[in-house]
Amino acid sequence: RGHVLLEGPPGQAKTTMLLALSRAINGRFERFQGLPDTMPSDILYATDISSSGRIKFSYGNLISHGENIGIVLIDEINRFQSKTQAVFLEAMQERRMTTGKTTTKLPHVIFVATRNPLEKKETYELPAAQRDRFLMEIEMNYPDEVAEKSIFSDPDFQDMESLVEKVRPVIELPRIKIMATIIQNQVKVSEAIINYVHRIVGATRDPWKYDVLK
Repeated sequence: RGHVLLEGPPGQAKTTMLLALSRAINGRFERFQGLPDTMPSDILYATDISSSGRIKFSYGNLISHGENIGIVLIDEINRFQSKTQAVFLEAMQERRMTTGKTTTKLPHVIFVATRNPLEKKETYELPAAQRDRFLMEIEMNYPDEVAEKSIFSDPDFQDMESLVEKVRPVIELPRIKIMATIIQNQVKVSEAIINYVHRIVGATRDPWKYDVLK
């Protein structure tokens, strides 16, 4: 249930992969494209023109569909300004969003963010507080020659929409949460493993103390 930061060049079908995953867990998929001029209000609210010509405001998808969301893709998160990146902080840490007096729960959401490593113009480094929200950073490279040639020749990969539609749910979002609770409450961990994990965490904070750089 931890959030993931994907590193790698564009064009690797990361969005398609996450669409397929969201279908497998029967959760709603939401995608936000990183743009330098995106404001926090653009994430929280949606605007429309009514039949009378007036601007009509409504909550954005994160708030409107909170309990049904499984995967949120923040594409090229480093293109968002820091104040816009901060909109996702509460949601990632607390699995909820607060707008005015309204609090929306996001009990099942997993945030997956990508960064474009090729372009640096109009990009903003992630603050340490936001990097800390990710459980994993995964580097995605291009497939090897054999796999890439099989993609070229397989007709299923010529229509990504129909390819994703073939994915069928194998589990429901509430059951994933139940399974996580069972794991947390019933799986026993030895003291030796706890000490080992504690040393790993300590080494990331003070590597010289643990001689990992010597």
